[in-house]
Amino acid sequence: MTVIPMQGDEFICSECFLVKHRSQLDHMGADGPVCKECAA
Repeated sequence: MTVIPMQGDEFICSECFLVKHRSQLDHMGADGPVCKECAA
């Protein structure tokens, strides 16, 4: 398995700790960025 480093247009969700693309960013929470899935 090849691991690709996190890209400049990605972030780690502070709720689920998964790497997501910037298009999935919902808002910045107190602990960091939150994805749309966790914000729902």
